[in-house]
Amino acid sequence: MIRIESLLRRVIGLSATSIGSTAIEIAVKTRMRQAGCDDFESYVQGLLQRTDEVRLLIEQIVVSETWFFRDKGVFQALAEHARSRVREQKGLSVLSIPCATGEEPYSVSMTLLESGMAPERYRIAAFDVSEQAVQAARRGVYGKNSFRGEPLGPHARFFDELKNGDLSVRDEARASVSLAQGNLLDSALLPASSQIDVVFCRNVLIYLDREARTKAFDNLLRWLTPDGILFAGHAEALDRMDPRFRRLDGTCNFAYGRRSEPKPEPAAAPIARAPKANSEPHRAPAVHKGKGQVAATRAAIASPPPERAAASDSLSNVARLADRGDLQAAARECERIIARSASAEAYCLLGVVRNASGDAAAALDCLTKALYLDRRHHDSLVLGALIHDRRGDRASADNFRRRAERLRKDGAK
Repeated sequence: MIRIESLLRRVIGLSATSIGSTAIEIAVKTRMRQAGCDDFESYVQGLLQRTDEVRLLIEQIVVSETWFFRDKGVFQALAEHARSRVREQKGLSVLSIPCATGEEPYSVSMTLLESGMAPERYRIAAFDVSEQAVQAARRGVYGKNSFRGEPLGPHARFFDELKNGDLSVRDEARASVSLAQGNLLDSALLPASSQIDVVFCRNVLIYLDREARTKAFDNLLRWLTPDGILFAGHAEALDRMDPRFRRLDGTCNFAYGRRSEPKPEPAAAPIARAPKANSEPHRAPAVHKGKGQVAATRAAIASPPPERAAASDSLSNVARLADRGDLQAAARECERIIARSASAEAYCLLGVVRNASGDAAAALDCLTKALYLDRRHHDSLVLGALIHDRRGDRASADNFRRRAERLRKDGAK
């Protein structure tokens, strides 16, 4: 499986720890069954020699999770920006990558039209590594799973209802959207002269390894205009991932721009600090491997808001395995649970296990996934604060701690 993980890292920059080796194993077994191959070594050899099979395996692994107008604040910020461009009689170039099955670029198009921008005044280039996703986007027909949250309201005029109840995107919203298969890591994806005013690059960076992430940032910065806006996912703090980005004031929380000068690396704060006056010191549990570590860490973070439910029996079994000292078995079981049905609770527990194994970076990756699925996941916020504290990153620890405290206060109301 290591050879396959290495191939996926090379081709699409996928960090195996971001989805778990078990998820990759399940995808490989599915492809072997579909291809009528029952010998793993034969499949691996064929995979290394056939680009078409690599593409099919990627299709099996990449799961598009998106819907129209996802994260309302992002589209409100885009609308405000578009109205200012209309007043200045300027057009807009937009990049949506990855575009998944098309809900995002079409949402962008509808937002721009509603903001008073004429179709000929903007263009949206949309790419996804999955050819199947791109084909679905080109069809532009969507079922109820693509519409979540609030009703479409004024945007309903951009859809035609089909006999089976599905909705089809009307030509007006399609006209300025181009869709193609493409990889964020491909520096030749866009012409060298391309200048993009607004980039939507949401919820993909958390799945890339460090080298691929750097390459992705290099490409995004090459394409983005000096005053351009990049909208990231709510679990992606770009200003902490790369010092060349800064969070934009006065917009939504997920909007970033270029930093004129690289942000200096903060000096590492000492782990042991004197408590503030009239406050209790924040103590992180000691790091040790083996029995009791998961129980100790879970006890340290287990002060959830009132509405939080208890962990499922399957996740409790993971904790029991880990507390017996069998961290590898606990991690494998947790990955199997995630492969069947990913949840914030499962990713958080895997983060606890990774942290108990001494791999803080992998633990933080797991917590990022948990917060992507549920930005209000209290245990992940508290554990993130503990790990950042231990690493000496006071700013990140304080950020996680403030978010957890706000959540706690909201739950107590």
